[in-house]
Amino acid sequence: LMMTRTIISFLVLYTLSSSIAQGQDFNAIARIDTSEVVIGDQVWLHIKVKHPVNKTVVWPTVGDTIITGIEVLKDSGIDTALSRNEKEIIQSRAYLITSFDSGHYMIPPFTFRYHTDTSSIAQTDALFFDVLTIQVDTTQAIRDIKAPLEKPFSIKEILKELIIGGVVLLLLIALVIYYLKRKKQAPPPVTVSAPPPLPIPPGEKALVALEQLEEEKLWQNDQHKTYHSKLTDIIRIYLEEQFDLHAMEMTSDELLTHMRSLAIDDQAKQKIRPVFLLADMVKFAKLKPLVSENELSLKQAREFVMSTRLDLLETNQEDQNP
Repeated sequence: LMMTRTIISFLVLYTLSSSIAQGQDFNAIARIDTSEVVIGDQVWLHIKVKHPVNKTVVWPTVGDTIITGIEVLKDSGIDTALSRNEKEIIQSRAYLITSFDSGHYMIPPFTFRYHTDTSSIAQTDALFFDVLTIQVDTTQAIRDIKAPLEKPFSIKEILKELIIGGVVLLLLIALVIYYLKRKKQAPPPVTVSAPPPLPIPPGEKALVALEQLEEEKLWQNDQHKTYHSKLTDIIRIYLEEQFDLHAMEMTSDELLTHMRSLAIDDQAKQKIRPVFLLADMVKFAKLKPLVSENELSLKQAREFVMSTRLDLLETNQEDQNP
């Protein structure tokens, strides 16, 4: 087993070193908390990738299984942080994995690439994962840990149980009689249920939130990062409620890519794109926007919501099809 593992490791490392060269500013690392577990145990698989602040990295897609035999139970999501020199972005992600089949597994490398440059990629090393069975001594006979004990009953204990049971039964009968009498005497209650409140349309909620954001005057008080984070979060929540798009779990680049399939006007899509791009530069590259840029982002966000509201779209369709 050790010889096989050594040979596989050598082949994987040789292939990786000859096929890809990772730069100092773009690399990926993967590790497992422990490489040896018992069947059914759970362990975290950690992945970290570092890249320049002016680049967007595409993460590999991981489903319910990494490879046959290794299942994914939980995804922590992507955690983004800025390096100490503020020139690279460090993204981390963890998967909770398990296996119900014993054996020796090799988790293949995870490949990352720049969104606009498919020739620049980074890969993690291959990981080895051993799943062991529980050793059972089949030479021993199956038996109870300890034989059951028998306790003799006395007449005193039997009488005590009967008395307690009789008292409880009498109390239950008395409660039932009391309840039936009260129910017969009391008039039936009149319940008036208030109508449920009408749901607020997602478009209206988003417009109210944008107006409140404008009143907070965050960028005027040099809180540019908070301002643009709140602005993009409002649009993300609006997209989730309006179009059932899991926008809060996506990066800006993933969100803009998914929006291409939405049945909305291309002009509206073009208006919201610079809002997310500017917000990413403010959050990750510490860009300080101009006054006109801050005001334009809010204006474009408001126009995007106004032009994509479903209630507005439905009204326009009814006017066209009387």
